[in-house]
Amino acid sequence: MTLQSSPPANLDGEYVKTKGHYHPENPAGIGYPELYEVLGGTAHFLLQTKALDDIILIEAQKGDIVVIPPGYGHVTINPTLDETLTMANLVSTAFSSEYAFYDKMHGAACYELIGGTMHKNPAYPDISQLRRLEKNNSNLGKFGIYTSLYEVIGNDQIDHLLNNPENYMDFFKSMKKSFKSKKCHKSRIISKTVRADATTIPAESRSYMHP
Repeated sequence: MTLQSSPPANLDGEYVKTKGHYHPENPAGIGYPELYEVLGGTAHFLLQTKALDDIILIEAQKGDIVVIPPGYGHVTINPTLDETLTMANLVSTAFSSEYAFYDKMHGAACYELIGGTMHKNPAYPDISQLRRLEKNNSNLGKFGIYTSLYEVIGNDQIDHLLNNPENYMDFFKSMKKSFKSKKCHKSRIISKTVRADATTIPAESRSYMHP
């Protein structure tokens, strides 16, 4: 388990955020998933598929657990100027994250500017909308997660979920369907006056390894 902390700040008009990345596919050809828990503050998880046919902003508060499903890259944003965002995450140790696409494209498909406005990254093709969710807590009780990720440290089933997601595709499919059934609205992405190199501002979260 890793602990991450993102301080509040205004970085040339943007909120503090992590460097975006994708997860590679496992030997079965399915991308590795990841689990996050917000321990303090507010988090915006900006997800996008490699095909860029689905872009989602998940708004999470303290106590929320967010699932990054297979096939989605992600950036985590601290959308405040007065609260430190603290998170814990669980992910397989069998891979290294892939940063090359985000580096090449100068970040994610859009930037969240101070005040919450979403601006399109001009390095990307036309993307007119993104979907916003309040949170994507799924039915994690079947894996022993009811209130916290700390409940499943050493849990073999969680290890299998993170390393062999091909055996849990029904779970991930139902989770994606819940994206549409929960409170979700589309937001227009403004496309103007944003520097293509905006995300080169150092904004990585500090990470601490937790046993």
